[in-house]
Amino acid sequence: MTEKTINFKILSNKNENVYLEGYININDEDAENVDWYYWTGSQYQSSPFYHHNEEEISGLTDKQNDEIDEFINDYMNDLLWIDTCILQSNENENRNHIRENCTLIINEGAKMECEIVESPERGDYMVEVIPYFNGKKIDIAYYMVDMNEEFDPWDNDLGDSVVEHGHIYFEMSKDYWDEEFREELMEDVNEEARRIYARALTYELGIYAKYGDVMEQALDGSYENDWLFKISQFVNKSDEELDAFLREEGLIDEE
Repeated sequence: MTEKTINFKILSNKNENVYLEGYININDEDAENVDWYYWTGSQYQSSPFYHHNEEEISGLTDKQNDEIDEFINDYMNDLLWIDTCILQSNENENRNHIRENCTLIINEGAKMECEIVESPERGDYMVEVIPYFNGKKIDIAYYMVDMNEEFDPWDNDLGDSVVEHGHIYFEMSKDYWDEEFREELMEDVNEEARRIYARALTYELGIYAKYGDVMEQALDGSYENDWLFKISQFVNKSDEELDAFLREEGLIDEE
């Protein structure tokens, strides 16, 4: 087995300004020979270093020290879970894991990463797109059918996409088969999947029905992976929890 390196960041769910970050080298298949490194702001060291983004040049306030102490306590309580998640991760894995008090970010964190499957029987440039978010396959096909939504990364508006039995097909740009342009085109595909997933979450959570046009427009402008991860956590939770989150985010006004 070759060595693998995994980057991580652990955030406090109580105060996102408080965190620690670093990377781990895993040197053997059983993950028994490992080296941990933590970022101090200027260099890496072998022991944890806790950051507070609100620290002034003159140093931490008593309140900020208390917030760090609380985070250290939460981090130590979740240490076994955190270490296990990191050790079981892969170098090319981009995920967020969430617990009550801490969020663990692996490598680049939750991402929209679409898989493309060529489908020549449907046409020279027709492909199937399989969207994954936070490392898990997501189902946006049901929403596309219900809302007559097209998968149209380049705004061709030609109706060259179709959903059949939960599978999404669309006409890929011919430049996709040129390695020089593939990465750029795949970012367009990922962005289109983010757009549809954001709308699907709005639809599933009933945000448009509850909060109106202004709320939907706010969500439509928030396709970032971090936002999608946060809002996706409220599926199957209570309306009260979602409402409280939206107020904390400043997306709806406090009464």
